[in-house]
Amino acid sequence: MAVPPAVFKQCQAESSNQAEPSSPPVLKINNNKVSTKKVVPEVELFVPTFLGNDQRTFYGRGVPKGLKLINKFELGSGRTFLGRQSQIWSGAGWTGQPTITRDRDKTYLIIGSFDHYLHKIDMATNKEVWRYKFDDIIKGSSTIYIDKTAKAENRIVILQGSRSGGGGKNVVPSFRAISFRTGKELWKLDIRRTPSYSQDNDSSALYLGDGVLFNAGENAIGYFLNSSASKAKVKQGIKQPQILSEVQLYAAGDIRKHGGNLVAESSPSRLKDQLFIAAGSGHIYGISIKTKKIVWDFYTGSDIDGSAVISKSGKLFCGKDSGKK
Repeated sequence: MAVPPAVFKQCQAESSNQAEPSSPPVLKINNNKVSTKKVVPEVELFVPTFLGNDQRTFYGRGVPKGLKLINKFELGSGRTFLGRQSQIWSGAGWTGQPTITRDRDKTYLIIGSFDHYLHKIDMATNKEVWRYKFDDIIKGSSTIYIDKTAKAENRIVILQGSRSGGGGKNVVPSFRAISFRTGKELWKLDIRRTPSYSQDNDSSALYLGDGVLFNAGENAIGYFLNSSASKAKVKQGIKQPQILSEVQLYAAGDIRKHGGNLVAESSPSRLKDQLFIAAGSGHIYGISIKTKKIVWDFYTGSDIDGSAVISKSGKLFCGKDSGKK
């Protein structure tokens, strides 16, 4: 993804502390003189998730007149499995869009890649701050939120999924929470086996407020999770988040119809008190945030991998497979 021009210009000026304020200047009177001081929040989530917001509609600020290469960062290569065969993949994949966050007067980019690592990059210097290793390649975009219950070093949290790391495992922790400031793991979620043939996690989660997260695994399960890492407990040998509720993203009859391709790899979107998510089972589901249950179901019959985008008028737009064999 090309970084929006306004954001990139701001990031390059960080060394001079010239970031734009997010709130009006504060007037201070000293010896009958009025002065202004910029008030800048400690943390600003510029691009905190896939396509920038809950409606999945952010495409940047303005159109660049041209692109100039300032620097580059090698994303590397890593091994992954397609069925029983392993392959080497390089770079970053669909939907590997970076997220952008300003923390303590510096702006950082978070991106996962096929080298199995999640990378934190200082956008003023283009240098890597830390890297965190997953069991497999990373395809999807991260989501960043603030955990108000955590200590300062773990208050900014990165949610990131990956591919499963190959078959034959009892525990597949392909969805994880990592501390933004330290790069250390906070918890892992086992994407348990279901009739879906995949245990990957390409979806970008959403922070819903009120201490609740929502994530969709490729096992076709939607997870409502407690956003407080302090509630995570050791289960199956790993520290896992508290699961508040689960939603099954397929019907019983879909298992035979789709031959195991029930994969939910789209990202959820939100309109007021409902979530919308497309699934490989051929459904676009509406889920009540309050009751944590499916309240709306539009069935297409064919595989859907793309995310449902919500327009300003409250309409859903979602592409689907042609359904032809």
